[in-house]
Formats: sequence, C-alpha cells, structure tokens
Amino acid sequence: MQARLDQELARKGELIHRWSEGSLHEVDLIEEDYFTMLAALNRKVSSLRESIASLEGTPPPRVAPEELLANWTAGSLHQRRAILKRYLHSITVHPPLPSSQFDRAPLVKTRLAPHWKTAAEVTA
Repeated sequence: MQARLDQELARKGELIHRWSEGSLHEVDLIEEDYFTMLAALNRKVSSLRESIASLEGTPPPRVAPEELLANWTAGSLHQRRAILKRYLHSITVHPPLPSSQFDRAPLVKTRLAPHWKTAAEVTA
C-alpha cells in the first residue's frame, strides 16, 4: 500500500509540475480539468494515508507544511475553502479603529482574529 501511495504522490507531483510549466495545455486540458484531477489525486492520497495508518494502528501522519502550501498555492477557490474548513473554526472581525489611529499596514493583523482547530479536531 505504501508503494501505491508513493506512486500517487509522484503522479500528483508530475501533474503540478506539468501544469506549472504549461505543458498540459498541449493535450487540451483546461484549468477546470486540472483542478478536478488534482482534487481526485488529493483524495486518493488522503485515503491511502488513512488506510496505512489504520492498518498500522497509528494516527494518520500530518500533512507536510510544504505540501499544504503547495496545495494552497495551486488550489482553486473551492480547494482553498476546503483547506480553511479543515483547519479553521472561525474568524472574528474586530471593529475598525478610530480614524486618528488608522494605519493600513497592520489592519489585517489587528482586526482579524482566526480561531484554529486543535490537532485532535483536525484529525477527527
């Protein structure tokens, strides 16, 4: 089963590489096709990881930060929403500052407060 996981990860890497260099357009794949294929590969990889973890009796391995960032960067709006839904409970938006204290640089940091899920909630 590990060999199958490695094979799917290699396919995913090749798909992302070919898309980023523009060679998938040569075979008439459009953006929607690419993201559909990428989503399917992500589901296969997740399923295989969960199967391996259940067979070994261990919790599923954490997604590597590099892989998560690559999925975020290459993902469509729907895929990015799925990532946020998996890791984020909510975001609190605080009221704006008085105009005398208004500074655009830290605006996002001071007004938005994310509420992240715990590791147990993410793996559940």
